[in-house]
Amino acid sequence: MPIAAIPEYIGQQDLSEASPGMRFSMYLPIWTERADQEMQIRKMAGAKSLQGRELAQILKQQGMDAAIAHAKWERGRFPALWHKNDQGTQSAWKRVSGLSGGDKARMQALVARQQALASNACAGDEVMVVDGEAVAPFTTGLGNEHPLENGFAFLWPYGLPYLP
Repeated sequence: MPIAAIPEYIGQQDLSEASPGMRFSMYLPIWTERADQEMQIRKMAGAKSLQGRELAQILKQQGMDAAIAHAKWERGRFPALWHKNDQGTQSAWKRVSGLSGGDKARMQALVARQQALASNACAGDEVMVVDGEAVAPFTTGLGNEHPLENGFAFLWPYGLPYLP
């Protein structure tokens, strides 16, 4: 199970009610830890191939540290500590991408505050309000840092997408 790059005592807590921005940027559990490496070694050593038998022999005779070192040297793609864990990434995304009831309540409260601000700032003047609904998924992570280049930005720390 991959881990987040946070203190151990935080990782033991249920983070499902943390803001989406914090779950995504600070608590995303995609980093390789020692237990992930050991699990991968045991899986590889259980294979019936020549490499699997060789790794099983190293594991039995020299121990886990030697087996990990051998896998890193021979296979190059073996996950190093604190590198992105590709096996755990998909499940991590599923855990952090859903919106909780608290997230939806925060979005509604944000809209209410924006509406109150607009009506107070334009006392007596007309305010144009356009309600919209996304009919396609938003795309992010394309390398475009400026919100106008990809159409939206994330409101920090809530992690809610908004149109600037």
